[in-house]
Amino acid sequence: MTAKFKVAFAGLARDCAHALPGILAHIEDIASDLDDWGYVFFENNSVDTTLKLLGSFDAKHGRGLVASYGDLQSRISSRTERLALLRNRCVDEILTSERMRHFDFLIMIDLDAVNETIDKARLLELMQTDDPRWDAVFANQSDRYYDIWALRHPTWSPDDCWKRVRERPPHMTKKEAEAEFVFKRQERVDPARGFIEVESAFGGLGMYRLDALDGCRYVGLAADGIEVCEHVAFHRDMRKNGSRLYVDATLINGSGGQPHDSGMSRKTRLLRKLNKKLGR
Repeated sequence: MTAKFKVAFAGLARDCAHALPGILAHIEDIASDLDDWGYVFFENNSVDTTLKLLGSFDAKHGRGLVASYGDLQSRISSRTERLALLRNRCVDEILTSERMRHFDFLIMIDLDAVNETIDKARLLELMQTDDPRWDAVFANQSDRYYDIWALRHPTWSPDDCWKRVRERPPHMTKKEAEAEFVFKRQERVDPARGFIEVESAFGGLGMYRLDALDGCRYVGLAADGIEVCEHVAFHRDMRKNGSRLYVDATLINGSGGQPHDSGMSRKTRLLRKLNKKLGR
């Protein structure tokens, strides 16, 4: 049965050929139950067939935008600054699209191996859920909640975990600081907990009400030039506008132990290492 909702999908891709076929198939499956759908996918600096796969998807459906930013890393060296730039452009494209700006939801999704599965039934159910009234809802993982850098919660993860590691006390080793400020927070979240209100989160998949995103911007660098998680500023802007954000403990998208590059070919790994040595 078709859900009377319209959804835009957005994601960034770099060397994601190992994961894209499965993720794009999930998107097609979700889309088959929607009233309308579209997408914005941006690629940069890939050494595999990522752009070809996205191009084939676009040629098949013709419902959005696929674009490459080429060697973006040579122009913007900071990874988080690149992510912020491209995520902002995803949102801008959707909010200014003659068709997609009238949609109900945006699903921002990582296009790599962290999304081992996507719970279509739960996403469709959430689209019809107003209790609680959510403006953004984020995925959970079955074994451990991995995305602590994007997470802000008063007791679970109240601050920037990697900043705490950098600014650890003199008596604490880096390994000890990582255990205390990162790994300790990567706890298993029982699906029975349901909705957990947060100040920020991501976890590889977030669904947003499109009408809650006006004026919200991703930021990947702090004022001192240090890299920060780009999602935090975007979600801060949402909350300033009165939005409410939740991790849905029942929305599972993987185990939480799957590396982003799981399944990547040996050739791609070697080319990535070479590019890293060359500063690309």
